Amino acid sequence: MTQRSSSEGSRDYTAVVYFHGMGSQKRYEEVSRLIDALDHYGHGLSAARLGDIHAKSETSRIGQDDCTYIEAICQHQAVGGFRRDRFRFYEAYWAPAAAGGVPVREVLRWMLGRIPNPLLSATAPWRLRARLRTAYLFSLWRRLDRSGRNPYNRNTLRRLLDSYQAFEAPEQWRAYPRGRFCEFVESLRRRYPMDASAVALARAWRSHYRRCEALNQFVLLSLGLAMGVAALLALSGLSGLYRWYAGASLGLVEWLDWRRADGWESVLAVLAGLGSFTGIGSFLSNYMGDVQLWTTYEETEEKHRKRRDILEVGVSTFRHVLSDACCKRVVVVAHSLGSSVACDALLHLGRYNRARAPADRLPLEKLDQFVTLGSPVDKVHYFFESEAGRYHRYNRVKEEVRGDLGHAPFTARGKPQIHWINIWDRADIISGPLESPNDLRMKALPVDNLEVSSLRFPAPGGSHSAYFGNATVVGLLFRAIFDQAYSYRDPPLAAGRPDFKALGVGRGGGRAYTAPLQALMLLLPWMGAAYLLAAGQDSSAAPWLGGTGLALLAALAGLSLLARKP
Repeated sequence: MTQRSSSEGSRDYTAVVYFHGMGSQKRYEEVSRLIDALDHYGHGLSAARLGDIHAKSETSRIGQDDCTYIEAICQHQAVGGFRRDRFRFYEAYWAPAAAGGVPVREVLRWMLGRIPNPLLSATAPWRLRARLRTAYLFSLWRRLDRSGRNPYNRNTLRRLLDSYQAFEAPEQWRAYPRGRFCEFVESLRRRYPMDASAVALARAWRSHYRRCEALNQFVLLSLGLAMGVAALLALSGLSGLYRWYAGASLGLVEWLDWRRADGWESVLAVLAGLGSFTGIGSFLSNYMGDVQLWTTYEETEEKHRKRRDILEVGVSTFRHVLSDACCKRVVVVAHSLGSSVACDALLHLGRYNRARAPADRLPLEKLDQFVTLGSPVDKVHYFFESEAGRYHRYNRVKEEVRGDLGHAPFTARGKPQIHWINIWDRADIISGPLESPNDLRMKALPVDNLEVSSLRFPAPGGSHSAYFGNATVVGLLFRAIFDQAYSYRDPPLAAGRPDFKALGVGRGGGRAYTAPLQALMLLLPWMGAAYLLAAGQDSSAAPWLGGTGLALLAALAGLSLLARKP
């Protein structure tokens, strides 16, 4: 039973706003999981721990419904005793706004339509998809820095970015109407005739872009092929079973009806195909349906209403929390697709304030830290936000309206305000280091990306839901929420100036064998397709391909089981 907030509950507090991920989430379930992880971590500390955890309710400050939150007291060790600080955990529960979902067939068709995206992106004029291409430049720069052999300086990077921004200007459209890469290089040489390193970095940028798009295309083709192979395995298995029992061919799938003297091969094919489709169907209906709803940006489509409702949940939660004078600080924690919802809600608050007089604005200075776990923000931008219009002004307006880390509330009065910490796992295919939200002008600090590894075997689904079981992740959350660590509010000084970079969380790291194991997983559908083709043509290579594929599958399954042991 929830408790009604009393005068004691109206004292100063820090609010934690949690955005859950995609899927059929239960109200309070994920935010309770977060609190349990923090509570468990705190019990291992002597300097700070949680207590007095209770669910409470209060009257909404912006609507008619009551608002429920979970309150916790953090007891900190201080000089001469202990200090008790109050924290409230609010949940931006957007799952009901996405209720109803999307039919599996429609989601499948929508997903298959994304497969050509890397090819379309790679062949588009260099001028278009500017934020996507700039994100790849930031990715290249981060990789060069990590290697310790970066031959370029930051002035070269700034010049390249300035030139690329200028390449979008009207006079550049007139001078270089096709917007190709060779034209961009020509404009770069004219702008900086003495800087050969800028041209070299531009060429390295394009090479990096092409390599990444080639890898993206291979991954997408592999995933599409996996669904096709699962369907063919099921069909071929059913055909073989029918022939085994009835002594006749099904007719409709004669080309799949190869020899099945014992029938066991058919049974395996049916189980593999249907088992794959059971998992794929659940994934499509429970997860990717939410993604389709959220990424419907065309306002003329019916699904856009769902997106608008989802966004309104996040915005309303923020407005309720920020409107309380007793709330002195806000930390935002978001998992999975919820990180994209939270990011858009925060940018919406910035636009809300820009449109209003100072007296009517929300106190966005309370927003302190934004921690994302398993975030697909870059992938959402890649697949759904990077389409460019035919008109120069449209592209400019779209960028200016949306905003990035160089705009409120992430930046205030030219200084960083919200520290965005993104925690990702290489084994989690939904997550990744984030580059697309960064300030295109490089005047604001980028997203602080921290790589972790939660599981010993790179299981995609398990890794995506394992962040709260990772001591590194929970420890960082504990320090950020309760100790106000990594906050830009009180940065250390270096040479008399605020040193915001000193508050970075570091790069982290994963496991060296994750990428090779993922490559083997991607080979499985190709081996399955090769086996089906060889068997359909009665080739002598079919047994070898089938046996090799089964051996690889068994080896990966065995490694997965061994990795689960403590």
